[in-house]
Amino acid sequence: MSDQSRSRSPKDAEEFKKLPLDKRKKLYTKIVAQYPNKVSVIMSRAKSCKDLPPLEKFKYIVNTDTVFAHFVGEFRKAINLMPEQALFYYVDDGTVMVPVSNTMGALHTSYGNEDGFLYCVYASENTFGHP
Repeated sequence: MSDQSRSRSPKDAEEFKKLPLDKRKKLYTKIVAQYPNKVSVIMSRAKSCKDLPPLEKFKYIVNTDTVFAHFVGEFRKAINLMPEQALFYYVDDGTVMVPVSNTMGALHTSYGNEDGFLYCVYASENTFGHP
Protein backbone atom coordinates (compact mmCIF):
# COMPACT_ATOMS: atom_id res chain seq x y z
CA MET A 1 0.00 0.00 0.00
CA SER A 2 1.43 3.38 -0.98
CA ASP A 3 1.70 6.40 1.31
CA GLN A 4 -0.77 8.20 -0.93
CA SER A 5 -3.52 5.59 -0.50
CA ARG A 6 -3.04 5.50 3.27
CA SER A 7 -3.49 9.26 3.59
CA ARG A 8 -6.47 9.44 1.21
CA SER A 9 -9.66 10.83 2.73
CA PRO A 10 -12.61 8.45 3.00
CA LYS A 11 -15.03 8.78 0.07
CA ASP A 12 -18.17 7.81 2.00
CA ALA A 13 -19.56 7.04 5.44
CA GLU A 14 -18.67 3.35 5.23
CA GLU A 15 -15.00 4.14 4.61
CA PHE A 16 -15.11 6.78 7.35
CA LYS A 17 -16.43 4.22 9.90
CA LYS A 18 -13.53 1.92 9.01
CA LEU A 19 -10.97 4.49 10.16
CA PRO A 20 -9.45 3.61 13.53
CA LEU A 21 -11.49 4.87 16.49
CA ASP A 22 -8.66 7.04 17.81
CA LYS A 23 -8.31 8.76 14.42
CA ARG A 24 -12.05 9.51 14.30
CA LYS A 25 -11.94 10.80 17.90
CA LYS A 26 -9.04 13.13 17.05
CA LEU A 27 -10.90 14.44 14.02
CA TYR A 28 -14.01 15.05 16.14
CA THR A 29 -11.96 16.86 18.80
CA LYS A 30 -10.47 19.10 16.12
CA ILE A 31 -13.91 19.90 14.71
CA VAL A 32 -15.38 20.68 18.16
CA ALA A 33 -12.47 23.01 18.92
CA GLN A 34 -13.15 24.90 15.70
CA TYR A 35 -16.98 24.74 15.90
CA PRO A 36 -17.95 24.44 19.60
CA ASN A 37 -21.73 24.91 19.16
CA LYS A 38 -22.15 22.47 16.32
CA VAL A 39 -22.81 18.77 15.81
CA SER A 40 -20.80 16.66 13.37
CA VAL A 41 -23.13 14.42 11.38
CA ILE A 42 -22.13 11.53 9.14
CA MET A 43 -24.88 10.70 6.63
CA SER A 44 -25.15 7.44 4.71
CA ARG A 45 -27.65 5.88 2.35
CA ALA A 46 -29.20 2.61 3.48
CA LYS A 47 -27.55 -0.27 1.66
CA SER A 48 -30.96 -1.47 0.44
CA CYS A 49 -31.82 1.86 -1.25
CA LYS A 50 -29.94 1.85 -4.53
CA ASP A 51 -32.70 3.97 -6.10
CA LEU A 52 -31.55 7.01 -4.11
CA PRO A 53 -28.77 9.20 -5.47
CA PRO A 54 -25.32 8.64 -3.93
CA LEU A 55 -23.97 11.36 -1.67
CA GLU A 56 -21.33 13.74 -2.93
CA LYS A 57 -20.84 14.97 0.64
CA PHE A 58 -21.36 12.76 3.69
CA LYS A 59 -20.00 14.93 6.53
CA TYR A 60 -22.09 17.82 7.83
CA ILE A 61 -21.52 20.34 10.61
CA VAL A 62 -24.83 21.61 11.98
CA ASN A 63 -25.80 24.03 14.76
CA THR A 64 -26.84 22.22 17.95
CA ASP A 65 -30.11 24.16 18.10
CA THR A 66 -31.13 23.29 14.52
CA VAL A 67 -34.30 21.20 14.48
CA PHE A 68 -33.81 17.93 12.62
CA ALA A 69 -36.73 18.78 10.29
CA HIS A 70 -34.80 21.85 9.06
CA PHE A 71 -31.64 19.77 8.54
CA VAL A 72 -33.72 17.25 6.56
CA GLY A 73 -35.03 20.02 4.30
CA GLU A 74 -31.51 21.19 3.51
CA PHE A 75 -30.31 17.61 3.06
CA ARG A 76 -33.13 16.85 0.59
CA LYS A 77 -32.09 19.89 -1.46
CA ALA A 78 -28.46 18.73 -1.43
CA ILE A 79 -29.33 15.35 -2.95
CA ASN A 80 -31.89 16.83 -5.40
CA LEU A 81 -34.71 14.65 -4.17
CA MET A 82 -38.15 15.03 -5.74
CA PRO A 83 -40.66 16.61 -3.31
CA GLU A 84 -43.03 13.61 -3.51
CA GLN A 85 -40.34 11.09 -2.56
CA ALA A 86 -40.38 10.16 1.12
CA LEU A 87 -37.24 9.59 3.13
CA PHE A 88 -36.89 7.94 6.51
CA TYR A 89 -34.00 8.69 8.85
CA TYR A 90 -32.39 6.42 11.42
CA VAL A 91 -29.70 6.81 14.08
CA ASP A 92 -28.04 4.43 16.53
CA ASP A 93 -26.74 2.09 13.82
CA GLY A 94 -30.02 2.24 11.94
CA THR A 95 -32.17 0.97 14.79
CA VAL A 96 -33.96 4.18 15.86
CA MET A 97 -36.17 6.28 13.60
CA VAL A 98 -35.33 9.96 14.09
CA PRO A 99 -38.02 12.21 15.61
CA VAL A 100 -37.92 15.25 13.29
CA SER A 101 -38.88 17.64 16.11
CA ASN A 102 -35.65 17.00 18.05
CA THR A 103 -32.73 19.39 17.85
CA MET A 104 -29.45 18.17 16.45
CA GLY A 105 -27.90 18.72 19.89
CA ALA A 106 -30.51 16.49 21.55
CA LEU A 107 -29.99 13.79 18.94
CA HIS A 108 -26.22 13.99 19.43
CA THR A 109 -26.60 13.72 23.21
CA SER A 110 -28.86 10.67 22.92
CA TYR A 111 -27.35 8.89 19.92
CA GLY A 112 -23.82 10.23 19.35
CA ASN A 113 -21.24 7.53 18.69
CA GLU A 114 -18.30 6.90 21.01
CA ASP A 115 -16.10 8.70 18.47
CA GLY A 116 -18.23 11.85 18.92
CA PHE A 117 -19.99 11.85 15.56
CA LEU A 118 -23.73 11.45 15.01
CA TYR A 119 -24.31 8.77 12.37
CA CYS A 120 -27.55 9.02 10.42
CA VAL A 121 -28.86 6.62 7.77
CA TYR A 122 -31.52 7.62 5.25
CA ALA A 123 -33.79 5.26 3.35
CA SER A 124 -36.51 5.61 0.74
CA GLU A 125 -38.82 3.21 2.51
CA ASN A 126 -39.67 2.61 6.11
CA THR A 127 -37.83 -0.56 7.01
CA PHE A 128 -38.86 -0.48 10.68
CA GLY A 129 -35.42 0.08 12.10
CA HIS A 130 -33.47 -2.03 9.65
CA PRO A 131 -32.25 0.09 6.70
